[in-house]
Amino acid sequence: MLKHQVTARVASPSNATLTSAQENLHHLVLRMCQEHPFHVLYQVYCLSDHSSPTTGSSRQSGRFGSQPTQTDRGTAASIILDRLRSQSTTSQRVRDIEKLCDAYLQWAKLPIAKDPAYKSKPKPPSFKVPSYLKILHISNLQVPVTTASTPLDLTLEYNSCVWIKGYEPTFTTAGGVNMPKISICQGSDGQEYKQLV
Repeated sequence: MLKHQVTARVASPSNATLTSAQENLHHLVLRMCQEHPFHVLYQVYCLSDHSSPTTGSSRQSGRFGSQPTQTDRGTAASIILDRLRSQSTTSQRVRDIEKLCDAYLQWAKLPIAKDPAYKSKPKPPSFKVPSYLKILHISNLQVPVTTASTPLDLTLEYNSCVWIKGYEPTFTTAGGVNMPKISICQGSDGQEYKQLV
């Protein structure tokens, strides 16, 4: 949980009130992303400008009222991702995680709850994933399966993970009001991993 707390406190370097503590925080988050990308990059991606919602207001409790705004955090996260993309040692991993997160976000945003095409259960009980979705183009990605356990690697190499081989072209739903989608991720270990979207 510390990674959530640390990344949520970064602020934009253009912020006039940036302190040496913020500089240290930027260096810490950057180092965490370099050394343990598969544990930290998801949080940075979620804070970055390109993944932020276009509507709605940011939540802040009175206790953390002095913390960076969502805009400051988004700008700071985007700068960190840009720096990681420019480094030869981290560039490909960052791009792979961004590709996966972009696909997840697009798939998650596809509304099916009010679509009559998804109301009745087909036989077999699965629906086709729309062919234009990015999730279908994920193939042999050097990113660990997000629902598989990925322990910290003290060597910082992360060479023996269960990688994402691809996604099944069909999905099922969990029912209920929001009808969450259930996709199957194929792991490089030959196992299937259910993922709720």
